[in-house]
Amino acid sequence: MINKIFFLISLFFIAISCGKSEDSPVEKPEGGDSQTQGITLSLSTTGIQGVTIKDMGTDLVQQLQVKCNENQAPDKDVPFTLSAWTEAELDAYNTQKGSEYFLLPANTYSISHSGTIAQGKTASDIAITFKPNELMTLINNGNAGKQYVLPLRLSSNDATVQEIRSEVIFTVSLYIPTVELLQKDYGTAFLEEEDTRTTIGTRLMMGTSTAECNNPFTYELKVAENAAQLVDEYNRTHGTGYELLPETAYTMENGKYNAGDRTSECSITIHKSKTGDGSYLLPFCLGGENGKVALNNPSVSYLTTGKHFYSNPIIRYSAPDPSVIRAQDGYFYLYGTEDTYNMPIYQSKDMVNWEYKNTAFTNETRPTWKGNHSLWAPEIRYINGKYVLYYSWAKWGDHWNSEVGVATADNPLGPFIDHGQVIDAQKLNVENSIDQFEFEDGGKKYLFWGSFRGIYVVELTDDGLSVKCNSDGTPVFKQQVAGNAYEGTCIYKRGEWYYLFASIGACCEGANSTYQTVVGRSKSLFGPYVNRSGGKMLNNQHEILISGDGNFVGTGHNSIIQHDDAGQAWMILHGYVKAEADRGRYVMLEQLLWDEEGWPSVKETGVLSAKALAPVIK
Repeated sequence: MINKIFFLISLFFIAISCGKSEDSPVEKPEGGDSQTQGITLSLSTTGIQGVTIKDMGTDLVQQLQVKCNENQAPDKDVPFTLSAWTEAELDAYNTQKGSEYFLLPANTYSISHSGTIAQGKTASDIAITFKPNELMTLINNGNAGKQYVLPLRLSSNDATVQEIRSEVIFTVSLYIPTVELLQKDYGTAFLEEEDTRTTIGTRLMMGTSTAECNNPFTYELKVAENAAQLVDEYNRTHGTGYELLPETAYTMENGKYNAGDRTSECSITIHKSKTGDGSYLLPFCLGGENGKVALNNPSVSYLTTGKHFYSNPIIRYSAPDPSVIRAQDGYFYLYGTEDTYNMPIYQSKDMVNWEYKNTAFTNETRPTWKGNHSLWAPEIRYINGKYVLYYSWAKWGDHWNSEVGVATADNPLGPFIDHGQVIDAQKLNVENSIDQFEFEDGGKKYLFWGSFRGIYVVELTDDGLSVKCNSDGTPVFKQQVAGNAYEGTCIYKRGEWYYLFASIGACCEGANSTYQTVVGRSKSLFGPYVNRSGGKMLNNQHEILISGDGNFVGTGHNSIIQHDDAGQAWMILHGYVKAEADRGRYVMLEQLLWDEEGWPSVKETGVLSAKALAPVIK
C-alpha cells in the first residue's frame, strides 16, 4: 500500500451553503400532483464529504442513501433522480459567486442517476464510482491546478424533497506517489568527452514535505512533446539562440524508487560526435506508467549543451576597459587601457581565443595635445569607412585635465592617426570627462561620457570627430542622463528599450576592488533611465547586473555589446582573478540573458561564469 505517499488533486468541490435555495443557479423540483402520501425524501449524507483513494488499481465506490423522512414507508414505488449540475448551471454559479470552478469530467466517475424507493421500504442506496486511472490521466494532462466540482442534487416528481438535505459535495484526495524534478534549470553539459552524463534528480512529495516510498515503482524521463515550440519560446524570452538537441544526440535513463526512498536519480547522456557546432537546448519532463505514479507535469526543465565552451578570463593579461568591434574582415578586435603602453590591440575569430597584435599608437604617433597623459578606456567604431578610436586622455586625480580625444585608421590594426580633442572638460563644464561611448540613433551620432561626476551626452558631427556646435561654439545638444555614482557607460537598444549599462564602486584596488556592473532602462535614448521600481539613475538608482564573488572581483566597464552568429548578446568586461589580483585586470566574457519583463541578467547568479558555452561563430 502507498497510503503514506499522496498527491492531493485539486478536486475541490464547492462549499455551497446547503439549505439556501439562493445559492443554487436553477430552481429545484417541488414535487408534482402525484406525490405519495405526503412522503418527503432527503439524502442521508449531505454537506461536504471527503473521499480518499489509496488503491490505484481499484475503483472506489461511495454509497449514498436516499431515505424517507420520519421512516415513512410509501404505499407505492417512489422514483427519484440524483444528478450533477450542468456546465450552464455551474457557469451561472461561478458568475454569481465570482468563482472559477470546473465540473469533474463524466469519464472520471459513474452514478446510477435514477432510483426508486420501493413500496413499503424507507430507503434506497445509490452507488457513486470514482475511477482512479481516469483521475490520474486528468491530472497528468496539465489540470492539476484546476478546481473541479461534482455537486449532486436530489429531485423527485412523486415526492417532496427536503431542500436543506437535497445536495451533497464530495472532495476527493488521490494518495499516490508524486514525482517532481528538483530543478527548473539543470545547467550546461559541456561536451568534453564522447559521452557526457547529466544526473537528473527527482523527489517524492507529500504536500510541501518530502514523502517516503512504500511500494517500489519506476518512472521515465522524456522530451517534452512541444519541445521545438518551447525552444523557440525560450529563445524569444531570454535572447538566446539555442537549437533543439537532435534526437540522435542523446539517450535517457529512467529512474526507480525503492521502499524507503525519498529521492531518486535518472540521467541524460549526450553523445559529442552526434552533435553539431551550435549551442543546444533540451526541454524535458517526467513520464510514467499511468495509474502507478503521478507526475508534476506539465512542468518542464531545461538542459543546455554544446561542444564549444570557454573559461574566464579570456585574456589573462591586464587590458582594462575593453572595447570590441567585429571588423569588416570578420575578425573581432579588442582595445584596452594602456597597461600595455600605447594601447594594446588583440584579435580573435570567436570572441574566446585572443592574440595580441600590436598597439594603437607608437611613440611617434602617440597623442601629445595638452602634454603627457595616459591612454584610457578606448572606444572603437566603424564610421564612414574609417575605424574611429575614441580615447580618454587622462591624468589620475587631475579631473579637469582628463578629457576625450579621437583617432582614425583604415585598418582595425592601425596605424591610427590622432585628430586631437573631442571633449573639453572645462568648456563643457564636466569634471573628469573620460569613459566616452558613441551611439547612433535616428541617423544622428551621440557621445556619452563621464566618471563619477555625472553621465552626459552631446551630439556629434556626421563624421563623429567633433561635438556638433552652434555658431557661438556651444553644443547644439547636451544633457545629463545619470547621476554621480557611475562611469564606463554603455548604451544598448533591445526592442523598445534603451539600456544604460555602467559601473559603480572602486575599479582598481586589486582583491579589494568593489566594482560592479549596473543597468537601468528607458524608452528614450536620453532617459530617464530607471530601475525595476522606477527609481532614476539620475538619482543613482539602478539594478545590479554583475558583482564579485570568490573567483572574480572588480567586474565592470564593459565594451559595446557584441552579437554572435546565433543573435546572442555578449558582454566583454574586465575584472580581477582574486587569486591573481596583483597581475592586473583581466578580460572576461559573459552572455547577456533576459527575463520575461525584458531585464538583462548574467546566468541567474549575478556573477561571472567560470565556464560557459562559447559564442556561436560560423
